Amino acid sequence: MKIDQYYISRVTIGTPGRVNVDGKVLDVKVQKVYPEVRDSAFEADVVFTDETPQTLKRGQTLTIELTFGTPTRTLIVSKGGFFQETSGRWVYLVSKDGSGAQRVPVRLGRQNPRDVEVLEGLKAGDRIITSSYEGYNSVEELRFNSTLKSERGKT
Repeated sequence: MKIDQYYISRVTIGTPGRVNVDGKVLDVKVQKVYPEVRDSAFEADVVFTDETPQTLKRGQTLTIELTFGTPTRTLIVSKGGFFQETSGRWVYLVSKDGSGAQRVPVRLGRQNPRDVEVLEGLKAGDRIITSSYEGYNSVEELRFNSTLKSERGKT
C-alpha cells in the first residue's frame, strides 16, 4: 500500500487498520514498512489479522484506514465551506427554534478531509451552518425568512 510521507514516522510494524471488503469491515495490520520515499509516498505491506477473504483478487485495490493511537469519543462536524473562511475559529450556531443563527467562537482540533473535531464551543445536538460563509461572514447574527427544520422534522 502507498502512504503519504507525512505519516512515515507514525507507521510501524503492527500498526492496526481496517478495510472494507464486500461490505464487511476487516482488521489488518502493517507487516513491513519500506522507508524509501518516492513521489511523496512510501510503501508498506499490510496483512489481514484473521482469515484472508476468499473474494479478494490479486491486484485488487482497497482503501485501508490505519489507526494511530486509541479511539476516543469526540464531537465532530463536517468540514464544509465555513472552514475555509473562518479557519475553524468560529461557526454560526443555529438557534433552538431554527429562526436564526448566532456567531460563536469554537476551538477545533484534529481533522481529516471530511470532518473536524470540536474541542470547545459546541455540544452534542447543536446545529451549525457548514456551508460557505462568503458574503455574510462579518455578520454576528443571521435571521432566516422561514424556520429551519431539523433532520428529524422537529425545530
